[in-house]
Amino acid sequence: MLLVMLSNLAFGDLTKYGICQPREGPFEMIREYRKYPVIDVGAIDKIKSRDIQVLPAVTVVRLNDISSENGRSYNSFDAIVLATGFRKSSCQWLEGDDYLKDNSLSKGCSFVHWKGSKGLYRVGFARRGILGITTDAQIVAEDISRLFSKY
Repeated sequence: MLLVMLSNLAFGDLTKYGICQPREGPFEMIREYRKYPVIDVGAIDKIKSRDIQVLPAVTVVRLNDISSENGRSYNSFDAIVLATGFRKSSCQWLEGDDYLKDNSLSKGCSFVHWKGSKGLYRVGFARRGILGITTDAQIVAEDISRLFSKY
């Protein structure tokens, strides 16, 4: 309870930006799910400045269009980041990608486990904890930067 209150004090009400607070507190999440909740302070700053927009649950992704559960359509974006959180449901919505097993974790850990087909990047699926997620995110950011520098 104390950590939740401190988080609210430090970051304010994030629901107005589309970020809902979990029902469980951080220690309960660790105990029950063995998952460690993390707040990316830089991302929160970008969300508050509206450089990053948080959308409701995405229902359909097309080449230049995203539909969400609220019925709205979005067609102006540079990138899509699907933050699936702690749910292991990727196999349900990620059709045609045999990279993930039924439990939504990677099949093995190849050198390029973070890079999928058709511009899809995967972060945090290699079972390497927060350090692995950090490393994956840095590699993905470098790869995207390399792609943009070509243009």
